[in-house]
Amino acid sequence: AAARLEGMSGAQLGLPVLLRLLRHSAAPWVEGKLAQSFSPKDIDAAMFVETSLRSANHFSALIKFWNDKQAAIPAAHWIAFVDDKRSNEWAMRSVKATALTELGKRTAREIGVAWVQKALENRETTDAVVRWLDAGMLAGSDLDVEWLKTLVGKPRLRPVALRLLADRRRVAPARVGLAWLLDLARSTD
Repeated sequence: AAARLEGMSGAQLGLPVLLRLLRHSAAPWVEGKLAQSFSPKDIDAAMFVETSLRSANHFSALIKFWNDKQAAIPAAHWIAFVDDKRSNEWAMRSVKATALTELGKRTAREIGVAWVQKALENRETTDAVVRWLDAGMLAGSDLDVEWLKTLVGKPRLRPVALRLLADRRRVAPARVGLAWLLDLARSTD
């Protein structure tokens, strides 16, 4: 069967078939056909996630494909991978770490401020997002002070929220508000 498929062009086989056969021992020719027939923009986020979740080896093949084409993997692809529950499996830990590292290199606007906020509250991604925030990913108008104030009420995220609220380079004291600070000081927490 592999010999019959090898005689067909990449376009005849189609992108889904090539991605499924990627790194298969009986089909070493797949990477060449993929590179000849398709570009990175042809691989949507769902295809990227499904292929990446097969194994770290499949993920490496996708990275090589994008690198060979000198293209950047879109932030939406990385986000789709991180958001997929299957990325939390032990076998995917190195791939997920790579995805989070790559997202950390992007701007908050490229990723989406709302997604960054959601990812901070997700236990699976909190540590990575805290590193991004400490590096200054959200600042100024991108840093929602009201959101940080709600995080102060969550014991697990309180230290992060207070550290960000206390950083004058990121949040002007007037944005925090004296009344809120006085209420916080009076609270029993």
